[in-house]
Amino acid sequence: MIQANKRYRALRITLLAIVIALVLQYVIGMFVNLYVQFPGSLPGGNAFAWASTHSIMIQIHIYLGTLLLVLPLISLGLSIALKDIWRVLMSIAGFLLIFFSYTGGILFLINVQENAPSMWMAVGMIGALVVYGFEYYLTRPTAYQKKLHVNA
Repeated sequence: MIQANKRYRALRITLLAIVIALVLQYVIGMFVNLYVQFPGSLPGGNAFAWASTHSIMIQIHIYLGTLLLVLPLISLGLSIALKDIWRVLMSIAGFLLIFFSYTGGILFLINVQENAPSMWMAVGMIGALVVYGFEYYLTRPTAYQKKLHVNA
């Protein structure tokens, strides 16, 4: 029972980290959307090379997005260790939404400033935020778990 409490605590911390990272990702993404201007003459419309040398905010957005691919895998592993099918399903759904959003970001850089990939990023992010926020809420300590923790 003590091991399960430690796993729930680790899962809760991971979920909180995901939620915070998603909010930061949103804020940075909005900054990039509003204040970073891509040049009109990119070779083939591909902005990867330009973004890697000209915009620190886009780079931070990419690095944080990559971290957001890793954290959900940790939450999935913890959910599997807890043998809780609903948390496993929520972790899978959250990861898929983040992956959808990440794919939108890649496509956005390949086809600079097309609206559809930008929308994919937004929909994936808000969906993941809802899923992980709800999962975080569901992992709150109940009165029963608090009593077990005190007695342990």
